[in-house]
Amino acid sequence: MDHIGSIATFAQRMRLISRSCYLEIERKIMMRPFRKKFFLIMLLGLVASSFGGTANAAAPALQLSVSGKLVKSELSPIAVGGSVLVPLRTVSDALGATLSFTASTNTATIGKWQTSVALTAGSGIAKVTRWTQEPAELKLTSVPKIINGRMYVPIRFLSETFGYVVYYSGGTVFIRPPINPADQATLTSGSLEDARQLMIKLVFGSALRSEPEPLKPNHTSEYYGFSYLFPRGEALRFYYFEDDTVRWIEYREGFLVATYQARLNEDDPVRLFLQGKWTEARGSTPSPGKDGFYYYSYGYSGDNREESSGQVDAGGKLDVTAYYRKYGPPELNIGQIAYSLPGEARAERVKIDVPQV
Repeated sequence: MDHIGSIATFAQRMRLISRSCYLEIERKIMMRPFRKKFFLIMLLGLVASSFGGTANAAAPALQLSVSGKLVKSELSPIAVGGSVLVPLRTVSDALGATLSFTASTNTATIGKWQTSVALTAGSGIAKVTRWTQEPAELKLTSVPKIINGRMYVPIRFLSETFGYVVYYSGGTVFIRPPINPADQATLTSGSLEDARQLMIKLVFGSALRSEPEPLKPNHTSEYYGFSYLFPRGEALRFYYFEDDTVRWIEYREGFLVATYQARLNEDDPVRLFLQGKWTEARGSTPSPGKDGFYYYSYGYSGDNREESSGQVDAGGKLDVTAYYRKYGPPELNIGQIAYSLPGEARAERVKIDVPQV
């Protein structure tokens, strides 16, 4: 009997536990609709507040900065599919470019430094013409658009075609010249020596532009030679000699711009130029150097190189005062290569642009 009683007691306890479990499960099931309603109400509240915030505080408009200055316009740039489109008139004015528009085809032509870009609304092809060359057709990653009667164009493609650097930061699209701000500071406010050394290097970079169609240098030997004539006291304007050509180059808007060029005999181009013996002149003839020039020359052939500096007097006579040569193991060093003349002070005769970012 004791054994049977124990079994009955155990069975009764199990029934009680089962009843408790059933009530708990029923309670949870009954709570589910309430929880669903609660979470639904919460979700609707969050969505409503989200829409309310959007309506009350719209996303800030994109800004455009060109050469360190914010561009003021009634129309802001817009983002389209990962690209930025800007109002045509706004960007052409900011870059100092010319602009023409053909309404019948919705085609805009923007020009600067003898380079023109033709963009047509709705077309993914741009036509780029440099000097008198045939137009090149280039594919666009973003198509120009007409929005509310105004044409918007892809800012990166247009700016980079003219040689500018484009980047985005903090809601602003920045467009700056290819010469970085630190180098611009050296050119505009550095010493005469530092500014000239930098100009000599920059000729070989992406900052060089040309107004007249460039003459292609004729290179006929293994020797590569480059010479420079800077007017006394100046670093931002100079004659640049390469093989059988000469160019007059000026610092403008963060670029180096060639405004004149001619062809010479490559055997002795500097002396021939000083004697007025050149051909195929293009562009506006400059008239600097009434007080003479600072002279610098550099050349190389394989591992061999030579370097010289000196001056040209007011009468056009060239005087080399320092010379360095290394051909194989022997070296020849006469005088000290310098980037200014004795007692020469910086005195630029052109407007100095403020360094840009």
